[in-house]
Amino acid sequence: MKAIADVGCRGAITLESMNHVDVDIAGGLAVWRPVAEDPRDVIEVGLPFLRDAARQAGLTLG
Repeated sequence: MKAIADVGCRGAITLESMNHVDVDIAGGLAVWRPVAEDPRDVIEVGLPFLRDAARQAGLTLG
């Protein structure tokens, strides 16, 4: 987040998480394991973490 702030980015910051990926396409997407045991954690834990990291770097997320 600091690097994003340092270059002056003021645009949107997005999160792409592939928690549930079909086994047949996981290799093509380079997804080796789920990012969270509970898919709700991606939003309920991950998003507050990212917002805090952005705030500490001086960025404001919507």
